[in-house]
Amino acid sequence: MYIKTSVTTKLKLLNMLENSSLGSVSIFVPILANMLTNSYLMVGVIAGAYGLTQALSYIYFGRQSDKHGNMVMLVRLGFLTSAASFYMHILAYDGFTLLLLRVSAGVSTGMYAGALLALAHSKGNNSGLVGVVSFGSLGWLVGSLSSGIIQHISNNYNLAFISAGSMFLLGFIVSLRLEDINASNNNCNICIDAYLSCNYSKVRRRLDGLLHLIHLLRRNRAVYSTFMLRHLGASMTWSIFPIFLHDELKLSSIEIGSIYAINALTQFVFMSKAMGRIVSMHNMNSMLLQLGTMLSAFVFILYYFATSYLYLVVVQVILGVSWSLLYVGSLINLFNLNGNGSKASVSSLLESMISIAVIVGSILGGMIAELFGLRSVILASFVLNVCAFVITAVSRFNRNVGVSMLNGIVRKLLILVKVSSN
Repeated sequence: MYIKTSVTTKLKLLNMLENSSLGSVSIFVPILANMLTNSYLMVGVIAGAYGLTQALSYIYFGRQSDKHGNMVMLVRLGFLTSAASFYMHILAYDGFTLLLLRVSAGVSTGMYAGALLALAHSKGNNSGLVGVVSFGSLGWLVGSLSSGIIQHISNNYNLAFISAGSMFLLGFIVSLRLEDINASNNNCNICIDAYLSCNYSKVRRRLDGLLHLIHLLRRNRAVYSTFMLRHLGASMTWSIFPIFLHDELKLSSIEIGSIYAINALTQFVFMSKAMGRIVSMHNMNSMLLQLGTMLSAFVFILYYFATSYLYLVVVQVILGVSWSLLYVGSLINLFNLNGNGSKASVSSLLESMISIAVIVGSILGGMIAELFGLRSVILASFVLNVCAFVITAVSRFNRNVGVSMLNGIVRKLLILVKVSSN
């Protein structure tokens, strides 16, 4: 029991440090990119390049993690290379160098994500997964606030990059004391792979891996399509959101940092206090997607009419709840629908959906902002989130849940009628 608790605590700390680092730079990278390029479209291209490399990294290393069982090694490698990548961000002096550095960050941050989530869901532990994910929100809170304060005091983006690299370096040190939970299974996987390598060609093994990923995509298409469409709309807005806050609403660096922090704080509190009880309720896991997309659509129409800081504080609370429902609900549904040998792959594919959405959404967001203005991007995000909600409402995945709930209600009504007639 002590070993389990110790591993979970280390995973929580790792996820917190990772998200502290990502949160500390994500707010100001779009603003810095806009300063260096003076183009909304180039801001989108830089964000899209980051998302593309991250998506490819998620898919490749997630598959390698399931195939070889080397989860802890990938976590360590990912944190170490991420530290180096974020330290190097201080070298950015124009749009092209920033683009290259964001590409390197995409590769390094994609190495560990699937393995970290798979370790968190060891042996079907939903509550352990929720706990680890909630500390990611806490990390985003710390990173957002610290970055806003640093930028307000120093007016120097390099300090935010140095802080981000240091958090990843600390995470690497923590990961050195992390042991693989399923070491025996990993050895078995390595032996099987060694046997297969002696009997099949490299091309055949790669083809099998590709077919396996396609199978996972088809099997979980209801979750992936909903999540992809929602995040596509969100990424359009996130690509220009710091610029919107800074240029159109005239918020200070501390106010911008606190806006992001409120979202992260809401996620942490909601996941810590409510999500554990919600996911334990019968038939609630599949409903989380529907609730999450519905609230997300509501958030983006509220953004469209935003005029003040206090108004956005309320919207960020709703955003935090909607993302908690959507993200945790997606992960739990994927892990429950797929076996232990595919956990890193399905979670990496979900993270890849985020990155693919960042690629397309960032470029679209930059184009729309360039042509029609910043608020038009937010309106387009609202439309896509409505479409995501419609998919959840009509998908067979959720219809089956609705049918089972309806049957339960009908059975209870029949029992009540029978009792009253007697």
